[in-house]
Amino acid sequence: MDEAMAAAGDILDSDYRSIAYGDIAVALARRHSYREARIAAGRCTEPLRRLSVSVLILREYSLQQNPELRDLLEAEDRMRRGG
Repeated sequence: MDEAMAAAGDILDSDYRSIAYGDIAVALARRHSYREARIAAGRCTEPLRRLSVSVLILREYSLQQNPELRDLLEAEDRMRRGG
């Protein structure tokens, strides 16, 4: 992930750089590397992207700590999608 973070930092366009950091943060959160995910999320320059990635990090952490929440959150997701 260090390579990915370095590569993202080399992206000149701030919007694309923010997207890259957000994608890295999501990947790290899904690997349960929450501290590193927060660092990557903090480098997102777009506030809404930073917020949405931070919510995903919190969700992944919550699911790891409380696996019984998975069914509840998945049901909520289905309701939001109209399914």
